[in-house]
Amino acid sequence: MPRANMSFLVTCLVCLCLIFMPRSPLAVAGGSESPAAVVASMRPLLDLQALRQGLDEIGLLKEAGFAYQIGLTVPKDICPQPGDWDQTAVLSGMVASDRTYALFFGKPEEAARENRLLRKLNPGIRLPGLTATERAVLRKAPTGAAGREIIVRRTEAQLTAMLKAASESEAHLRLLGAHLYGLFLERLYTTSIMVLAAAESDTLEPLYKVHAGLVARQGKILALLGRKNLLGDSRFAATRREAVDRLLRLLTSNKGRPTLACMEEILGIVREERASFLTPCP
Repeated sequence: MPRANMSFLVTCLVCLCLIFMPRSPLAVAGGSESPAAVVASMRPLLDLQALRQGLDEIGLLKEAGFAYQIGLTVPKDICPQPGDWDQTAVLSGMVASDRTYALFFGKPEEAARENRLLRKLNPGIRLPGLTATERAVLRKAPTGAAGREIIVRRTEAQLTAMLKAASESEAHLRLLGAHLYGLFLERLYTTSIMVLAAAESDTLEPLYKVHAGLVARQGKILALLGRKNLLGDSRFAATRREAVDRLLRLLTSNKGRPTLACMEEILGIVREERASFLTPCP
């Protein structure tokens, strides 16, 4: 059935379309903190433990009986508007989510498809493919210790590069904020569909745990960046901050066990926002 993403930042996005971005001062817009200080406050939520917890949550989805569905991923014929670095960054976060999901569900060929899409979104960035040995491990036992380690280590290396770049300039930090926003949307899009499907089969409990993890890590990061107006292009800062705050309120309602009506509202918000980035190629 549906698909989810659970790891963070599977793509190295550090230089994405910066030629289209204005130069910016070292102090972060909306506050006096430097980019390095903002990144330092984010870093504990993006360490190895957080990445491993994310994979554990994918395991919960798998245990609930869900499987990879390519129909719920970003279509391959999607292209951002020319010169729109913000849309490109959001889309890259969405595709990165799809890629991790494919890897964990033992679909390295689909992960390669996501890699090709990421390369199209980021033509200046080299995204190394999996080795033959890694593909074999992930195809045979993606949830085993070796498979998990492949996913975590690749994610960590790319995340470290992204955070380093973000700590050095506001431009890179906004880029990271847009990427994380896209990843959050894609993750919620998937899990919301799963929750509504699970309502008929008494498998809701694992999905509540998945949402709790999402709020505790990605949600906190996006709330932080939202308060500082750093969720991508400053033109969209207010509306994105409002969307994130609204989604987090719904996710934490009813003591972290939102009603199905709330989940339908979450899905409606995410589906509309996600669709706004899916512009077809000319």
